[in-house]
Amino acid sequence: MDSVTSDDGTTIAYERIGDGPAVILLPGGSVDRGSNATLAAELARDFTVFNVDRRGRGDSTDTLPYAVDREIEDITAVIVAAGGSAHLYGSSSGAALAMEAAAAGAPVSKLAMWEPPYFLNPRPELADAARVFHDLVAAGKRDEAAEYFMGTVVGMPAEFVAGARQSPWWPGQVKIAHTLEYDATVMGDYRIPEDRARSVGVPAIIVDGGASFPGMHETADRLAELIPNAQRATLEGQQHNVDAATLAPVLRDFLQS
Repeated sequence: MDSVTSDDGTTIAYERIGDGPAVILLPGGSVDRGSNATLAAELARDFTVFNVDRRGRGDSTDTLPYAVDREIEDITAVIVAAGGSAHLYGSSSGAALAMEAAAAGAPVSKLAMWEPPYFLNPRPELADAARVFHDLVAAGKRDEAAEYFMGTVVGMPAEFVAGARQSPWWPGQVKIAHTLEYDATVMGDYRIPEDRARSVGVPAIIVDGGASFPGMHETADRLAELIPNAQRATLEGQQHNVDAATLAPVLRDFLQS
């Protein structure tokens, strides 16, 4: 483990493994760096991988108030620690954050995104998700915030959400429930931010799973149209919780090209 200090004094922790060009991994909503651990191990054969705990999660600290710009500063601080330039990969809402960083001019060499959860026609209630998360956590209802994320935002079946509190991983969800507001803030109203996509000035790849959530394929196609130098890939049979051994070769080929 290592860490850097972001511009506002927040400590951003990361696990560094491997050797080669630098690749920074960003997790999505409701998870910490553990969600990318297997992918980090796969990519470490060819790259120096910085597997990041985003602010408010894992071994990183937090500073309020939250803003997307603060997370972009966090990413930039890790890139500086990596030597001043790095490839950037994000999963789910972490992919949306990675695109925001690249569009804002962070020193990113290449951008790789796994299923950023934008939609061409998002459900109206998604636009209010950040406020709902904020209010629930402020009221001490962290369990309810985690349930709202699973049921309303992600759309998991009611029976899964009902049984989730009994799962061994539930305390981890509750611990970082305050960061659900952060990811919802990154996502905005969950529509594709077309102007920012057009502002990405580095080569990019958008990857989706052939068996994933409805709408992911159309979103990935549209992002590939908007980002000036973008590639597309679909992993047949893969769902949103992608198999790292299947994803890693696609990322490796893109980042080494």
